[in-house]
Amino acid sequence: MLLAGKGVVGARGAAHTGPSGSRKPSAWIKSASPWAPMSCVGVVAAAGRLSGRQALCRSQRSLPQRSRMYLRSFTTEKERLTLSTLATSTDFRITDAIIDRLSDDDLFEKLAIFEEDLLIKRDDQDAELLKAGIQKGIDEGALVAPGQKPVYEDIDVTKMEANERAHYMATQLPAATEGFVVILVGKSGTGKETTFKKLQQELPEAIPWSNGNCFRALTLLAVTHCEQQGKDFEPECLTPQNLEAWVGMLQVVLEEGSDTIDIRIKGLGFDKLVSEIKDTILKDPPVSRLLPVVAKSTQAQVVAFAQQALQQAAASGRVVLLEGREETLDFIPSNYRFRLTLPDSCNLLRGQRRAAQRILGEAKEILSKTDGDSVDAVLNEALQTVAKGRDIQ
Repeated sequence: MLLAGKGVVGARGAAHTGPSGSRKPSAWIKSASPWAPMSCVGVVAAAGRLSGRQALCRSQRSLPQRSRMYLRSFTTEKERLTLSTLATSTDFRITDAIIDRLSDDDLFEKLAIFEEDLLIKRDDQDAELLKAGIQKGIDEGALVAPGQKPVYEDIDVTKMEANERAHYMATQLPAATEGFVVILVGKSGTGKETTFKKLQQELPEAIPWSNGNCFRALTLLAVTHCEQQGKDFEPECLTPQNLEAWVGMLQVVLEEGSDTIDIRIKGLGFDKLVSEIKDTILKDPPVSRLLPVVAKSTQAQVVAFAQQALQQAAASGRVVLLEGREETLDFIPSNYRFRLTLPDSCNLLRGQRRAAQRILGEAKEILSKTDGDSVDAVLNEALQTVAKGRDIQ
């Protein structure tokens, strides 16, 4: 039987091992790396040796602008900025190129700081909500707390590009003689999504998993339950008893030879695979509108279901990739955990990336209506529009 994930790492070479033959400990890897740990301030002196790869991080906002060190993209493979790439490209390299083009602009700096502050607040708020939802589920018996917090290997995103991070993670995995789960976490703006995509390219036979369809399936069942009761949806229907019953209507489906983990919804008149309705029924307005409400109350239930699904997948020989937040992924059994980190003095990188993403989106909107005079003109107009929308001058 051919199972997804078999021979995933072996196809690219055995995992790196230390002197004893075990997996290389993190410190052992880093000691041999050309990207030795370095403070963001120290990057300037070594900029030539790093050949532009290391970000130039700004550590003191209080200094006059000309005296500060700017965080420029540390990606060596930048997209060439043209009107065509602005209009069509979504690759992370184009946002890096936008950062390079605008990093000396006062307004871009203000926008980046604004976006950075938003990301920090969002991360803190999301973490608190997730913790509260998880604890509620634990108190209700829907989820069992782990005995201790699992250990992650930290990867400083200023030391490696996304493709290098992914390759490094792949070399830390065993030859896939059996299934296992690989977990990637990181705060907003650390490049988690891009790194995850690169990891999928490194491990093409591995299966990505997302909790999103679980939340949508439970929302569909909640909406249907209320309809069958002749009532409009009310959050009061999300009782522990109802949630337990609806989770019981979800079944893990592992087809032989399939490269996906599917979910069957069987109950309340449904007998459908999520893959069959993920782009139709599961995205109907009632489900999409109520998804945040249901998701807030079902964090623990979805994590418990994911535990079951991923354990079954690993037991069947599959390699599964999972990315998200520590607050939920701490509960997923795995021996292969990686966390993307950013030095505190380099936090503005997150704000710059998010600002560049918003500017790119606005630039595409501009170029959908006009040919554009030049790249600089379009970027400046997009920057002005985005900043104005946030009351930044």
